[in-house]
This record gives sequence, structure tokens and C-alpha cells, in this order.
Amino acid sequence: MSFLYCGTWNNFVNDKTFLTDQNHFLTASFSLHCADNEKAMDEENEELFEMVEYAKDLITRNYTFEEVEKELLQKTNDEYFTAKIIRKTKKALNDKKRNVGVLKLLLGGFILIVGFIITVFCFHSNLSFHTVMYSFTTLGCLLLFWGIFEIIG
Repeated sequence: MSFLYCGTWNNFVNDKTFLTDQNHFLTASFSLHCADNEKAMDEENEELFEMVEYAKDLITRNYTFEEVEKELLQKTNDEYFTAKIIRKTKKALNDKKRNVGVLKLLLGGFILIVGFIITVFCFHSNLSFHTVMYSFTTLGCLLLFWGIFEIIG
């Protein structure tokens, strides 16, 4: 039980889901196990972060994911950890591309709305609106589709 629940002793005793008749299994080493587990998790997360940054650096230097995986396997010799690093790296790169895509979508939508407003004012003022309408519409649609392409991948 002490390996499953990691918190303070008071939280453990006050937690209704863990308060059962098996309290005699708890030992004085409860807080020691938790501290060791938390320290190990922090070290693993720090190592994972460093390896993900290293993998992102390799990707920016035009390495393929297979080459990055080989480099990571030379450093760690742990296939599960390497797969986890590759997954996190791909997720970070996809998140960055998605954010750029959303920004392009928003900019394209804004340009379309501004173009529409200018076109309406030009139309009601009996001014030529064709240049404004077609240029803003073209630019806005291009940014919209570019943003969609960035999001989808």
C-alpha cells in the first residue's frame, strides 16, 4: 500500500478511499518510499526533458526520426525510453506546427473580415471595390488554407 499512495501521512489517513481495516500493513517507511519515488520521478523527468531537447536539436539539423532513434539508442540503450522520447518529440513538433497553423487561420479570417468591411464601405460610397475585394479575399483564403495545411500536417 505504501508504494501506491504517495502523499503525506495525514492525507493518507484522512483519505476515505484508503482508510480500511488493513492499516496494519502500513509501515514507518511510508514517507521514505514516497520521497524516493518522487526523487526518482524528478530525475527521470529531467533526463526525459534533456533527451527530448537533444532529439529536437537533431531534428532541426535535418536528421530523420530513424536516425534520431539510432542516436538515442546509442546514448540510453533503453528502447522503451527511446520510444517515449520520440513520442514526446513528435508531439512537441506537432504542437508547434498546430500553433503556427492556428495563427495563420486567425490572421486569414481577420483579413477576410477586414476585406469584407472595406468592400461594403467602398460599395456604399460608390467607389471601386473590386481591387480591395479580390486582393483581401485571395490573401485571406490563402492564409486560411495554409493554416489548415499546417494543422492537418
